[in-house]
Amino acid sequence: MADVLNIQDTSWSGPALDYMITRAVVDVDTIVKGCANVVDGIRKQITIPRVEVSGLIQHYAATPVSSGNITVDGRVLDPQKFEMYQEFNPADFEQHFFAEQFEQDRLVDRTLPPTAENFIMLQYMKRLNEYFETAFWNSRMMFDPTGANVAPTSKGYTDNTLQTNADYMFDGFLYKALSDSTVQKIGSWAALTTSNVRDKLTLMRQTLMNNPISKALCYKYGPLGLRYFMSYTDQDTYEEALRTDDFKNIDSTQSGINRYKGHDIVPLSGLDSGTVFLTVGRPDIQSNLWIGVNSTDDVQLEMKRTSNPSDLWYVKGIFKVDVNHGFGDQMALYTNITQ
Repeated sequence: MADVLNIQDTSWSGPALDYMITRAVVDVDTIVKGCANVVDGIRKQITIPRVEVSGLIQHYAATPVSSGNITVDGRVLDPQKFEMYQEFNPADFEQHFFAEQFEQDRLVDRTLPPTAENFIMLQYMKRLNEYFETAFWNSRMMFDPTGANVAPTSKGYTDNTLQTNADYMFDGFLYKALSDSTVQKIGSWAALTTSNVRDKLTLMRQTLMNNPISKALCYKYGPLGLRYFMSYTDQDTYEEALRTDDFKNIDSTQSGINRYKGHDIVPLSGLDSGTVFLTVGRPDIQSNLWIGVNSTDDVQLEMKRTSNPSDLWYVKGIFKVDVNHGFGDQMALYTNITQ
């Protein structure tokens, strides 16, 4: 399939606006809303160094004996390499009303009409943002049809959308959390409803508070503190729970409140309904969520001719991405998804 450009409107209707409308697409919420620390320029892999000290206190002795431990380890960001590539023939636009934007004295080496080039590239970027948002959280390399080809439905998902959307280039936050035995997973899963959503959010917070290692996260508020990350659908369920309270705001038409017990609720388009993360997610090194990329050299999209004698052009982008969390024991996870 060399030429993917499909011109469906071939009726000449006179001059067109120097503009093309594009479909609304969800953004890469995890980045835009500052939910993870992004490490750029990773050529191969990078380690997130961690340090912990324990066993500090002992009985007094005139000549004490060293006790306790200093543990230095790390989490690895190992960006996986993948790409997008599409070929098209700009001459396809000769049957479109943007044909008037072609250079009329040039038939060889024609480029796309300026308006088409600008807005096609804009839509490429929007679709890439949409892909990355879903992949950051749900991607799983075992779903790859050219590899293990494990159907997502056998791993707790409701359909094979992740396989269709190529969400198998690296392992996302959800799989990394499910694979970490130290992550505090909330049992007795049930679909979130207006009657149980606050009980489940409270249970997640109490789980962190009851663990001596993670209770230090509690009562830290705002975008730099503990945050709930959930789907758009679950955020709407939470807002509906607020609306149907016996005691509520006098204006029930106001937008919902993205906050529970002082902690921010961050709706993310990449999360599926019924999955909630509770941890510190912020755009600096104090974050527990990390994204590793290499956009320094080759992540930018490029548009060029495929070869000198050919009329075909291509759009190509090469990407290297991985995600990981810092401390599993400082995260609570509520989900019905299995590994």
